[in-house]
Amino acid sequence: WLDNLDGHCISFSVLLIKYFMQKKVLHG
Repeated sequence: WLDNLDGHCISFSVLLIKYFMQKKVLHG
């Protein structure tokens, strides 16, 4: 269960990083 939760946290962090990187690119 803990391993599964950790995996979800990592995936969520990656999604956030991608989201912010896209915003940076869009705003130049």
